[in-house]
Amino acid sequence: MLGLPSITFAKAVAIEDSTVKVSRQTEAGYDEVSSSLPALVTVTAGVVEPRYASFKGIMAAKSKPVEILSVTDLGLDGQVGAAGARETITAIQAAESRQAGEKYVDEGDGAQKVVAFLESIKVL
Repeated sequence: MLGLPSITFAKAVAIEDSTVKVSRQTEAGYDEVSSSLPALVTVTAGVVEPRYASFKGIMAAKSKPVEILSVTDLGLDGQVGAAGARETITAIQAAESRQAGEKYVDEGDGAQKVVAFLESIKVL
């Protein structure tokens, strides 16, 4: 499962046979992209309408059996957990506490103080 093709910012998704076709949102408009399945597709807001469960559906779900699958049942032995991780944790340390900032009272020269501060930290 590692190395899946991924498509981001999908606005419309269609699956045909073993191919996924995506209308992908870009700054210049839309691109039409296709990929073989399985693939990872991330979508933008508005692609799907949420479906809310009805009271009847909630009550019916309480009596349905829950199937519990193991990693072996899914055929993912060696691909998940520490055995399948591509990254390792080498060290853990607490984050530094935040330092108190500087306060300036604007006496008509606030803009100059902001510019001077930004220049001192080499942002400008």
